[in-house]
Amino acid sequence: MCALATLQCLRALLYHEHGEPPIFRSSNEASAMKNPTSIAFCTLLGLLPISKAYGQFFDLCEDIGVGISAADSNLVQLYHPGFFLFGATPNVGAYETVCEWTVVTLDGDLVLDTTSTGAWADQSFMTFSPNVELPATLLVDLVLINPNVDFPCCISDTLAWVEGEGPFGPTADWEILSGSTGLPCETSLVEFAQLKQPRLFPMPVTNRIELSKPTGIAHLAVYDLTGRPVDVFQVNSTSYEWDVSHLGPGGYVVQMVDFRGDVIHTQRVLKLGGE
Repeated sequence: MCALATLQCLRALLYHEHGEPPIFRSSNEASAMKNPTSIAFCTLLGLLPISKAYGQFFDLCEDIGVGISAADSNLVQLYHPGFFLFGATPNVGAYETVCEWTVVTLDGDLVLDTTSTGAWADQSFMTFSPNVELPATLLVDLVLINPNVDFPCCISDTLAWVEGEGPFGPTADWEILSGSTGLPCETSLVEFAQLKQPRLFPMPVTNRIELSKPTGIAHLAVYDLTGRPVDVFQVNSTSYEWDVSHLGPGGYVVQMVDFRGDVIHTQRVLKLGGE
């Protein structure tokens, strides 16, 4: 337990310092940080602060996204880094943050509706069983509320069971598709369009896909999950919507390339079968 706790503490510190989320390799490892002994051990290591510090409260909503820390066919553990970035100080995490988690199907059926709060291990992770027929696509909404920050932070993304063909055979796993980051919940639609990175939508896609904020992007390079190039979409002032009905169902990686040939953004895309 001590060795496992040490590993998780170091992973938490690595995220805090370098932005790398802690990835748990098993359900036992994922739950280890919720054990009081583990939390006490982290505290002794100095990785979980216990005293109140006075200073500027962080409001880094636009740096917070939802990731997956563990998953199998009927279990998903979601993670967010808001404990360090939203309502925290340089020395103390945001223990007061309340995290409102909602997961629904594309048909609007409720899969998860709950809250988390408190210490890092308690508020940052949410484990649930989707209990849906696979393959499936779910919509994830997370709202972070902290009394030391003016506006709540809203994060929305798409969670999908992606099946494909990898270098060593068939692959299947839950994936966060967009990698969207948060915005203050009071942000208007105009401000949203100005602040967000380029995004392909809708997600998942069936027949046509569109690019938001195409400025500076020369073309989109589309690859399957083996890394094989499958298509290129040119971007210009009048073309930022494309027919993708010819692509087979499954997961793809789309690179957004500027006029110098540099990849400025990458997004996972889930293609559904055409209607």
